[in-house]
Amino acid sequence: MTPPRILLLTLISAPIITYAQATGLVPCSGADCEACDVLQLIQNLINAAITIATALAIIGLAWNGFQMVIKGGDNPMMHQVFRQKLKNIVIGFLLMLSAWVIVDTVMKLFLKEQQFGNWNKIECIAQPTIDPTKKIDLPQGSLPGGDDGTTSDSSSSTPPVVSNASSTVSGIVKNADGTYTLNGVDPAGAAYSCANCVNLRELGLSCKESQCYLQKSDAQQLVALNKTYPLRITEAMPPVVHHSNPCQRNGTCVDATVSSVTTADQAVVFSQVASRNGIRAVWEGESCATRDKIRAAGGTAYCKSDSGYGHITGTHYSLY
Repeated sequence: MTPPRILLLTLISAPIITYAQATGLVPCSGADCEACDVLQLIQNLINAAITIATALAIIGLAWNGFQMVIKGGDNPMMHQVFRQKLKNIVIGFLLMLSAWVIVDTVMKLFLKEQQFGNWNKIECIAQPTIDPTKKIDLPQGSLPGGDDGTTSDSSSSTPPVVSNASSTVSGIVKNADGTYTLNGVDPAGAAYSCANCVNLRELGLSCKESQCYLQKSDAQQLVALNKTYPLRITEAMPPVVHHSNPCQRNGTCVDATVSSVTTADQAVVFSQVASRNGIRAVWEGESCATRDKIRAAGGTAYCKSDSGYGHITGTHYSLY
């Protein structure tokens, strides 16, 4: 390799090595890598590609300009060769910038920026580290009919109230203390009853069904857990399907999904946090492979092939 080529290689590699060391292209190592780190690696590669392309364009212009002065002399043919090289570098760099501008313009024309964000920026929010040994303080005075005499605002998202609580269809009566009495039968004809329920929607929880209630004694722990792990309640009182477990007919348990829990280890931590705040969390899903991973990590889990769980149609947690 000739000295000029060695010099050129050094000039090209120096900024690349410096950039890689300064930013750390690979954000993790070994077992510490997560899905978020893969996205961060892609973002780092995008940033590195733009930086390297700019650096190469500058170096290419400088090098070919230098070569044209040194080697060109009075030879018009050599000048033409180097001018063409300089022209190609400029055109290539402008094409790269034009592609960025075109994509950015199209995105802004057809998408709302606040919904999509910057197209060339990949954002990944890692799940916060949760200490399973730390007990969450339960909120005080947040439930209707509490010992402090406070009641919640009954004007928000309350379902129609019927006067006959013993009806065979879903009956909901608001009590004087702000709680609700529910009586009726589920789709299989099994009776359900909850004399001291609270509206989980009024307490700020997200629910799949328009009617979403739970026993007051259990709702407070659920509200506290929801502050750490946002829940979506998929089944509560009144039951919309028949359940073999009586807790679904007396308002002492709910089914919920937890979008922030995606791995077996996270599932175990979630169960530990729930347990330390008075809730037993059981994972239920169709995948028996996922069940085995959660059990191996120390959690409680059941899949569709387990006895009594053949009815499972989707992944969720049963919270008791």
